[in-house]
Amino acid sequence: MVGGFAASADTELASRMTELARYGVRVRYLTSLELPQHELMQVRYRALSVADAEALVIARADSAVLPTGDGSLRKAALDA
Repeated sequence: MVGGFAASADTELASRMTELARYGVRVRYLTSLELPQHELMQVRYRALSVADAEALVIARADSAVLPTGDGSLRKAALDA
């Protein structure tokens, strides 16, 4: 998670992390090697928010499923 978004997400999820971990949910941040990919996603898919671009880079790196109802994120995930 990027910038201020990370702090708010950590706070929101803290009380539910034990429950979410049972379903395989975990908090993951971009690595320094993934930052250029994040920037590329933001340039290539201008409709993506910073958080959506980050989620896409992480999902690709981890070969993870990225469930979304967001049309712009879905399109970018299918293109990427």
